[in-house]
Amino acid sequence: HPYFKPGLGIAGGNLERDLVTVQSLADRHGTEAGIVEAWQRNSRHRRDWAIRHIQRAFPGENDQTVLAVWGFAYKADTHSTKNSSSVQLMRAFRGHRIHAHDPVAQLDAAEFPHVKIFSSPLAAAEGADALLLMTPWSSYAGLSVKKLRKLLRGPIIIDPHAVLDEAQCRDLGFEYHRLGK
Repeated sequence: HPYFKPGLGIAGGNLERDLVTVQSLADRHGTEAGIVEAWQRNSRHRRDWAIRHIQRAFPGENDQTVLAVWGFAYKADTHSTKNSSSVQLMRAFRGHRIHAHDPVAQLDAAEFPHVKIFSSPLAAAEGADALLLMTPWSSYAGLSVKKLRKLLRGPIIIDPHAVLDEAQCRDLGFEYHRLGK
């Protein structure tokens, strides 16, 4: 697998920090850094891709809407949530109830009182109006889409990284969205 692959913008801390440093140096020395600004704008646009999908599906605040969010970490196989698109999404939907799961990463409960943490991804999905797979953990790929159909109240799956089988999701009546399609 390549080190870089399409995703929900720049996450983690290192590259983002380096781009901010390059921009700062360019500003200080009167040099053009438009390409760096473009990368940062594009990163923010991609990071908010899932947010835009959910805002269209559930406009306005509604504490009756339940969003199931799988994954808080900015990428699989880490506990870090620094610049995580999932964390940004949970901040954006403070007016909704969120049921969440991550096999490793933790959230600050004081910052996210509207988020209920579950010990399993399927438990987090039960009764939800939409499922958002924000971190492509391999453990999520093996879960039964048929079970999800029985557990989810709503038909929406936001799967930016194509963790689940798209054809199977569509065959079961899900409104399936993945990044780049």
